[in-house]
Amino acid sequence: FFDQVIDWADELEIYVILDNHTSSGVGNGTSANEGLILNKVWKNLAAYYKDASEYLLYEIYNEPFNINETIWSDIQGEVIEVIR
Repeated sequence: FFDQVIDWADELEIYVILDNHTSSGVGNGTSANEGLILNKVWKNLAAYYKDASEYLLYEIYNEPFNINETIWSDIQGEVIEVIR
């Protein structure tokens, strides 16, 4: 179903955001890192959609909570490297 939506978005020139909206593990710096990087979700999604249109965007994590800004910044950087 995702592929079809992404194809429609490309055809209609509208953006689609793939959003990690899980709450598993986020709340302390260590498990958040494990939950976002070590589970390989972003690595797999990025590899699968590597040739997708410019209208496909990634939101690393929706509304992170109870996490230090510095730790969150580091996690975002690591996830961006995984996606690239």
